[in-house]
Amino acid sequence: MFQCKDQEHCIRQELVCDGFEQCRDGSDEDSSLCDGDCYWRYPNTVNPFSKACTNGGKPKDIDQYGNLCLALTKFCDTVEDCDNGSDEL
Repeated sequence: MFQCKDQEHCIRQELVCDGFEQCRDGSDEDSSLCDGDCYWRYPNTVNPFSKACTNGGKPKDIDQYGNLCLALTKFCDTVEDCDNGSDEL
């Protein structure tokens, strides 16, 4: 189990860094924890088709499901898809 930073909630370990905030405080998707990776099963299986914004950034357009991961094709394409531009660094 993963303890959310708010110390009030726990989630299943496999839901950490999956691109969706399950903790109310979003600590399960913290960029310092996930290091820009999106996982299918944290910490062992990185999703090879997507990546998260880094340096605390979030996608400008979060999809209807709240997915915080972007397709790899969104990186280095001259269009800033992360609110801090980290996809173009």
